[in-house]
Amino acid sequence: MRIFYFLFFFNTIFIFCQEDTNLPGVVVEQNSKFNTGRIVYLSKAQIRSPGAAPQMSDSKGRFTLIYSNKPNGNLAIIYASKNGYQVVNEVELKKSAIIGRKTPMKVVLCERGKYLENQLSYYDISRDAVVKSYETRINRLEKEGDERKKLITELKLQLNKEINSVHEAREILEKQLINSELKAKKLAERFLTVNLDDQSPAYQNAFKFFLQGDIEGALNILDKVDLKGRLEINAQEAGKDKEILTEIGERLLIREKQIKQDTEQCLFKARLHVLEYEFLSAEMYYDLAFKYGVDDESFIGEYLSFLMTQNKLDKAKKYALEEIKSLRKLVEEDSYYKQDLANILANVAEVFSNLQQRKEAIKYYGEAKKIYEELVFEDPEWYFPSYGAILHNMGEFYSTIDEIMAEDFYIKSIEINEVLRDEKVSFELAILSGSLSSLANIYRRREKYLDAKRWGREAVKISRMVIAKEESDFNNLLLAKNLDVLGSLYFELDSVNASEKSYTEALEILEKLNKKNPKAYALNLAQVCNNLGIYYGKTGNLNKAIIKMDRALEALKILLEDTSSVFKIEYADLLRNYGHILGINKKEIEATEYFLKAVQMADDLVLEYPNSYFDNYINIHIYYGDFLLNSENYEKALVIFPKILSYLDFNETVNLQKRLSEKSRILLRLGIVYVKSQKYDLAKSSFFKSIEIAQELFKKNPKSHAMALLRALNHIGIFHAEQKLEFPEGYLSNVNKLEGLFEFITLSELIDLSKILSYHGKVLFVENKYSSSVNFLRMSLKVKRFLSIVDPDSYQHEYALGLSDLAYIYWKVDATEASEKMYLESLEIFQRYTEENNFQFVSTILDNLNELGMLNYDKGEVNKAEKYLIEGRNIISKIGTDYGPGNYDRFYCMLSANLLEIYGKEIEKNGEKIYTKRAAEILNQIKSHGMIANEADSELKECLEHLKSIQEVYGF
Repeated sequence: MRIFYFLFFFNTIFIFCQEDTNLPGVVVEQNSKFNTGRIVYLSKAQIRSPGAAPQMSDSKGRFTLIYSNKPNGNLAIIYASKNGYQVVNEVELKKSAIIGRKTPMKVVLCERGKYLENQLSYYDISRDAVVKSYETRINRLEKEGDERKKLITELKLQLNKEINSVHEAREILEKQLINSELKAKKLAERFLTVNLDDQSPAYQNAFKFFLQGDIEGALNILDKVDLKGRLEINAQEAGKDKEILTEIGERLLIREKQIKQDTEQCLFKARLHVLEYEFLSAEMYYDLAFKYGVDDESFIGEYLSFLMTQNKLDKAKKYALEEIKSLRKLVEEDSYYKQDLANILANVAEVFSNLQQRKEAIKYYGEAKKIYEELVFEDPEWYFPSYGAILHNMGEFYSTIDEIMAEDFYIKSIEINEVLRDEKVSFELAILSGSLSSLANIYRRREKYLDAKRWGREAVKISRMVIAKEESDFNNLLLAKNLDVLGSLYFELDSVNASEKSYTEALEILEKLNKKNPKAYALNLAQVCNNLGIYYGKTGNLNKAIIKMDRALEALKILLEDTSSVFKIEYADLLRNYGHILGINKKEIEATEYFLKAVQMADDLVLEYPNSYFDNYINIHIYYGDFLLNSENYEKALVIFPKILSYLDFNETVNLQKRLSEKSRILLRLGIVYVKSQKYDLAKSSFFKSIEIAQELFKKNPKSHAMALLRALNHIGIFHAEQKLEFPEGYLSNVNKLEGLFEFITLSELIDLSKILSYHGKVLFVENKYSSSVNFLRMSLKVKRFLSIVDPDSYQHEYALGLSDLAYIYWKVDATEASEKMYLESLEIFQRYTEENNFQFVSTILDNLNELGMLNYDKGEVNKAEKYLIEGRNIISKIGTDYGPGNYDRFYCMLSANLLEIYGKEIEKNGEKIYTKRAAEILNQIKSHGMIANEADSELKECLEHLKSIQEVYGF
């Protein structure tokens, strides 16, 4: 449903009479004259604009918007729609909707079915041209002699980089093929917005050749036009004509139309040259187009993207900063240009991101976001989609440096794209789907599985909606990626059938795409096969796992033929995972072989490309180190982990905080190896170095590094517990710093923390350090309470156990009111689980009732004490031996003994016969009960001895 925002301003104003102003227009069908020989004017198109009454085009396509409070020269926002049609010149409308203009503004529409048909047709032509050009260039490369040398020289000039071998040249061509196939879709979308009726005869003739797939023929037509000369002359003459505008207005309009047609031809030529891999020529015509008047931000974004793929980042940066400067001036004069400024700022941020200048990227993204916030406040309906796309891109940017920030941007993008979901086109739905899937992945890594599953399923649902609106290879690829993420989520949630189903559907989609173009989809296919292989490996189906991993290797080999391709690191990651699967299935010899291949490839790549592959290198070595650790090959593990630390110390190309975060993680693993090797002093030193680094990182960014600090604290806690050492001073104060940050920490780390704190709290109690004991157990309880809120079904009983533990300590330190309150809360929780047939829950209920009985007796509340103990005996009598005779006897005996102790004390104190009678009843019940459990049960023996001593003391 469409949501509108209404802002009411109540002010006292004086309005002077102002004459109405008009904006005439005409609605035409795209390419109608080009296709049929005459322009088709469209009637009954709805035209809306803020400040003017809605209009409908007449039988000749005409309409006039009338504004009562806007002066001539102002730019208006236009909304156009017609059933079954789509607006194709939205960008041009933004520039030409000038109130008071004399010539009609043209609104160009295309039948939706024809639009989709054109989209597919243009994409197929562009893609076929890309593949054909690639094959031609590969053939030239394979020929020895001058042809090969000439091609390599061309590549050097195009890419502004050295190329030292045929292998390297082939690698570049393969990478260009994949990039160009992705660009083919974008170029097809650019052609969709061109109205051929407005173009020059040369453009129209060239386009006819393009439609036949004859790119060379199209370029030959355009080559006959001296575009540079024409643009120079027309620009000069237009300048002269402007000086005598009143005399020759029509002549000026003709000049400007010619300039527009010529710049459109420049763009057409540039795009055709891109399809032919003639990047230097493409760059020349892009430059001409922008020099002589193409200043729309969408084309600027296209050009910046082109420059970035050509590794001309400095030129992209220089051009973008100049464009920002000119747009800032325009914004000062007219706020209409604010959106253009915001979009170019976002493009500049991407340039800086590619230059690894993150501070600058953050600065420009931040400014773009701020402008969009202002625009959305002014007109939410119009600006929401673009704002959502900006936020999604910011999420993608931050996902590699700060997942907490990335999460925030993805959520905001999702919220915005959800607002008008029913009316979204497939592109905007695809952004929503991508944000949902990325957010699901973040939650999966942080073990927030319920949220991850929710967003992952929604991403798949929306992907299916996108395909229903527009079937295309790109949209099918998006669905496959989202299904892959969902498969991983289901697997970690132990929904193995759902996991296999998602992975299998993703694989089926990619196998179909791969048949069309193996090189374009090999990487995605390999990734899904890899994940399905890991799934089978971890569920004990090694044969199926091997089949999928072999298929993944086979798919990637297409990208590695006869070259040290950039995809080699993906291959190394695949070998690592293959080794991991074999390792967990106890195939240690085979696993070692795959791990060593992966490590060698990672070493070679980092040597060749020191600024790249940081994460891959670290993870490949960690996986191998963990494999050695689990295989008890400590000697080799003590080589691998220090090797990683050395790499982190000397690699200064990566952000310092990222290196320190990884160093803290590796030091913990090294500490574990030292523990297993019984080198305890070295282990302790390694753990403490890790926590020192984590503390420094935490000070700078608590949310982002809470996880690193807790991980280090947990390792130190486990080490001290296992070695029975006193916990280090300040341990609990460090844990307390994390309170309020639990949501940024994985659940598994929080569970470990709660166990460590609980363990040490009980140790301190035994050592009679009651105050410290209470502090540790209270913190443990806070952690368990958080877990029970996040996932009640999984963790509420843990919280109830924590309540019982702390209640017992409070009782022993005479905090009886707080103790009773906690026991009762624990009982209330566990009684919800009585139907689950879980002995741990039942035994805790019985323990709680027993301790509540004795606690109340200590308080002098005999009746309450008796009530709780009898309630416990009734429960165990009802259950009988369902949980084994030993458990039955133990609890029956314990509760009976405590009842007798109460009765004995009351008889001794008050001499009341009622308690003598009740004691006799209990003794008769015990005699008739008969102890049927194994006498070797130590707890039962203890209970019986306690019962015997009570009988002796009180003469029962």
